[in-house]
Amino acid sequence: MGSYKLKYTDRGKMGSALQLWQQTYKYMRSANAGSFGSRKTNFDRLSGFVDFVGETFKLQKIENIKDKHILAYIDHAFKNGDSSSEVWNTVAAVQYLGRQIPGERKFGETSDIKKTYIDQRKAAEPSFNKKDVQRHYIGTGKNPAWTEGERERGTLLALQMKRYDAALSLQFGLALGTRLHETFRQNRNSIGKALETGYLTTKGKGGLIRDIPVNSRLAREVLELAYKQTNSAKERAFVDTDQLTHKAMKSVQNWIYNHREKFADSPDRQLTYHGLRHTYAQQEYERIERLTGNSHEALRQVSEQMGHHREWITKIYLSN
Repeated sequence: MGSYKLKYTDRGKMGSALQLWQQTYKYMRSANAGSFGSRKTNFDRLSGFVDFVGETFKLQKIENIKDKHILAYIDHAFKNGDSSSEVWNTVAAVQYLGRQIPGERKFGETSDIKKTYIDQRKAAEPSFNKKDVQRHYIGTGKNPAWTEGERERGTLLALQMKRYDAALSLQFGLALGTRLHETFRQNRNSIGKALETGYLTTKGKGGLIRDIPVNSRLAREVLELAYKQTNSAKERAFVDTDQLTHKAMKSVQNWIYNHREKFADSPDRQLTYHGLRHTYAQQEYERIERLTGNSHEALRQVSEQMGHHREWITKIYLSN
């Protein structure tokens, strides 16, 4: 385990959620499995789960987590528009936490929980397709990428509502293909370096660092606007000085979820921030293929830019 210790913050939690979070920290700080990075990642992923369980079930003890709580969270997260990877990564974090709690486990393995959830959805919704919760992105079976009209209407609505954080973060994800947490991690130093070098350096899943080329006028304009939001080197462009990062992220996610029917092309379009990565991948693939005349080279470059390094994953993003 080494000398690395998790740092505690209450993250603005109250009531049952705060109690559960304090208990979660107790178990996670003494965990002896995996690297410090994996322990911290799992700890961070548990925040939203603890909020939901605490607020919904008023659970007092983290040891009392059962399948029903996990299943309820999964249903809530998918209906909130979270991506499939986000949901199942959180479930994996709950499993990790469960292994740190002494005594008999109170819930099943992820595969069993997933099967139960799919069976429940099938019973409640005859038209439900299990692929919707197994793919990288939870969607409607249609192209999850935002169309040009959706992007324009969404940005305009955000501006009209004076949600400048939502408007700029939408454009940021579209222009640079960043994940939500990558967007909200950007500070004056990283953005300034991107404007100077032509590459935005960001840390993605698993701590992998990649350089995203600033190869469009939109990307540069968005970076310039984001840069103007900051005054000091480490000040984050999308997070107010008195705001926690995960709260700022959730606020934008909730804005999309609550208003997407106003700018989506059709009522069944479950637009999420993650869908902007699909848009970015598809546009970049078309651009590079036009320049090189080589579809394999286009796929390779897009995989690098998105931080996949596995072309089969990128192909999911290119599917219409």
